[in-house]
Amino acid sequence: MVTYEGKEGYIFISYAHKDSKRVLPIVEALHGAGYRVWYDAGIEAGTEWPEYVAERLSSSAVVLVFLTNHALASQNCTREINFAIAKRKEMLVIHMEEVQMSLGMEMQLGTLQAMFYERYEGVPSFVGALQGAKLLSPCKTEIENAPIDVRPIPAPVVLERAPSLVFTQEAKAYRSKYGAKGGRYLCCAVSAQSGCAGKIAIPETSPENLPVGYIGANGFSLSRITEVTIPKSVRAICENAFFSCSELTKVKIESGLQEIRPHAFEGCAALTQITLPDSLQAIGDNAFDFCSALESAPLNDGLLQIGARAFASCERLQSVRIPKTVKQLGASAFALCKSVTTLTIENGVEIIGANAFKGMELLETVFIPRSVRYIAAQAFADCKNLKTIYCECSQKPFGWESAWNGSRAEAVWGSIRGWTRKLF
Repeated sequence: MVTYEGKEGYIFISYAHKDSKRVLPIVEALHGAGYRVWYDAGIEAGTEWPEYVAERLSSSAVVLVFLTNHALASQNCTREINFAIAKRKEMLVIHMEEVQMSLGMEMQLGTLQAMFYERYEGVPSFVGALQGAKLLSPCKTEIENAPIDVRPIPAPVVLERAPSLVFTQEAKAYRSKYGAKGGRYLCCAVSAQSGCAGKIAIPETSPENLPVGYIGANGFSLSRITEVTIPKSVRAICENAFFSCSELTKVKIESGLQEIRPHAFEGCAALTQITLPDSLQAIGDNAFDFCSALESAPLNDGLLQIGARAFASCERLQSVRIPKTVKQLGASAFALCKSVTTLTIENGVEIIGANAFKGMELLETVFIPRSVRYIAAQAFADCKNLKTIYCECSQKPFGWESAWNGSRAEAVWGSIRGWTRKLF
């Protein structure tokens, strides 16, 4: 494959040469789909960063960063990332594997749009999703018969009055909590066509008068929608449904929703507030991870599950209340929520996962009710201003992780909410 050397918009590929076998098939697929791409195939690790690489990066329209541990260990790759950020380039970070980032790199990359390769079934599926990223459009030359499987939705029905929405019929065996008393329940999943943007109001029924029961997996991911209204017919927002919608600021959810699945709103960096309906029962792993502008997300009574990293890195979130109906709080569920000043754990919560409240830098006190029977390691690690942890039980229960606290805060046993005393 010949890299693009012209003056039209093109994609700059930042990757580690040790990852060539994984990255270059994706680059070739993009090229085959009509995208203009430039990548360096000739500089060995450790050599001087050439001037022409900097020039090609500076002239590019978009930078794709293939993030791996090899890339983070490469001086050339980290220079490219830092240079692109300094030049305010449009960037998309592709996580190829789980990586260990420095705090500085995490801070720089945390606000950028991102995709996770492992969530897709091979190169065609991933590139099909990648083509939905609006920021890549200036780099594409339209060609006929592009050899990329864009995962077409079977038998789609396009709603005439809202041409950006696509409905797919689904026959699912619903559990009773989803409204079906038995048998199979025919419904629709709704997703978006390429270019979906602006305000979206999802209807309750499809053109065939079937209830819209799902927001489809990856349905609106990487789109440029700014507001969305979800009707009472929707029971589940599926995986990655609004993943990395960087311009999404407002979400209105009517009562009826029961499940927000993993990564549903992850990376929605402009989302400031969301009201969760009283019907909601489960929030999946990473559901609101890296929603860095989120200031308020009151959790409803009746909520049963909060997954791992569900609200991690929501840096502007100011208060957190864990309802008594949540029996188990996932690991790192509210980690790095740096602006939280008030944390309320209601009597009824039983298990708190590792690093659950790590990095709540403004938190000063917290009360742990008697119902909590297990707290995993480092629950309050890096809570720099935490002075006192009031515990209703008279002593640390059997089974608590030995490093459950993770901070220098004093634990006061035998406390009651609103008034504390030391029993010994």
